[in-house]
Amino acid sequence: MNYLIKEIKLNNGARGLIIDYPGARTVYNEIAFNAGYWQINDFEHKQQIPHIYEHMATNVRGYGSKAAFDLAVTKNGTIRNASTSNEFVRFFTMSAKFDYERVLGLQCQMLGGTDLNDKTFIAEKKNIANELSARLNSPIYTLIHAVKSSFGIHDMTPDGALVALDNINLSDIIDYRNDCITSSNMKFIIAGDFRGDYSKIIGSYEHIDIPIGEPKLFPEWTLHDSGAFTIQRSDTKQSTARLSFAMPRVFTTKDGAAMAIIHRLLVVGMGSRVFGKARAKGLVYSLSQDTESTAGYTIMSFNFAYKDENLDALLKLIASELCNLRDGGLSDGELEAAKCSIAGAELMSYETPRSVAKALFRRYLRLGEIRDLDGFADVVRSITADDVAGLVDELIRSGRIALGLYGNVTDDRAKAARDMVLDRLV
Repeated sequence: MNYLIKEIKLNNGARGLIIDYPGARTVYNEIAFNAGYWQINDFEHKQQIPHIYEHMATNVRGYGSKAAFDLAVTKNGTIRNASTSNEFVRFFTMSAKFDYERVLGLQCQMLGGTDLNDKTFIAEKKNIANELSARLNSPIYTLIHAVKSSFGIHDMTPDGALVALDNINLSDIIDYRNDCITSSNMKFIIAGDFRGDYSKIIGSYEHIDIPIGEPKLFPEWTLHDSGAFTIQRSDTKQSTARLSFAMPRVFTTKDGAAMAIIHRLLVVGMGSRVFGKARAKGLVYSLSQDTESTAGYTIMSFNFAYKDENLDALLKLIASELCNLRDGGLSDGELEAAKCSIAGAELMSYETPRSVAKALFRRYLRLGEIRDLDGFADVVRSITADDVAGLVDELIRSGRIALGLYGNVTDDRAKAARDMVLDRLV
């Protein structure tokens, strides 16, 4: 990988990374504000304010409509999108190299020139209602939010978010923009072949017409054990489960490398300890594992759709394989195979400006750290069986274990299933 990383701190308080990537034919740019759902004081009643702002942002003064601005941005094939999460509101573009200065200028113009009016506000509230209603059909999406709420983290299921929409007025969006969409609360990343000339990039970011404002801080959540819960949908033909383990700290780079190995061992491929064995026994078609580490906590989760007669066997398998890793049941050969697979996949993944930018931006946004992508493979190679065992042990000993069931399920069934997991983890 042949690229240069330069951190930029601007006079207006914004900061970010420029990745100079020789030979790249595309430019990836992302601007993010620490202005997600967690920055809303009245979270329960008005959580969707950032989401509405994200939808309204492309209604830029001087273009007449969102459609006209979108056509201006994408006329040479540029890809444009945005997202809202608990932490951030994010706007990104990926454009051809020859067009990036124009596209970057338009993106910066958008942030300073949004026309927040009643017509667009009403339309986007309706669009978001449709979006959230569609997400009600996703068991995993619903469980992800419900599990975090059960641990005491501010989060909201699609049902709750739909109700919150009715509590929001246009004045809330204007107040939010003035308070949160500020240069001191902004980070950016841009990756492409710039040949050492960053003056136009810096000028674009420096002259965004937004207030300087103040940087926002992430909340630090105090976790508690959530137990078992259900989301009852009697019309589903198959139920879905999310088993989660939470710990009250953020992962280090070494933790992330160890978790990548755990993920590979447990759920990747037909030879994996949990998914592979479950498939071989006909217990499950698909099973995934994910980890979220931010704002003072880490949550590691398993997700799968199941038939009720298979639920106990699946949960026992997960618990047993976690205990095997904790208790030293990882051979040198299995560990080395996992490390080789992860290191190779990691190095192969950094072949475009977008992939490098996205990998760097995750930790930079949350912690202000510049991740050593080339060095991560070396960190993976340094992980020992004791490192894996220690991390699994910490997750189990945290005592914060949630089991959420979605479908034609009962509270008693969920509680009994979680109790069985706890018994197996002793």
